Amino acid sequence: MSKLSLKPLPSAHNVVNRREWVLARARCLSAGMRLILCEIDEIGIALRHDWITADQAASDLAALEQLPVHVAAIFLTGAQE
Repeated sequence: MSKLSLKPLPSAHNVVNRREWVLARARCLSAGMRLILCEIDEIGIALRHDWITADQAASDLAALEQLPVHVAAIFLTGAQE
């Protein structure tokens, strides 16, 4: 598993700016997690109603396991348009 490295911010020593950045990052991760949960639910519903095969569902779930949470919003919202 790769280690996430943070780029130093020009204002990293400013506690208020650093706090705001961390809060924004937490919001992004939270949104990414919710999107992944919705995708998992969608796969389960589709499988339950025989809209997709078990093999397709397994493949879709395996693909989601490889998706980093912090980029989920980019990929999942783009795929639905």
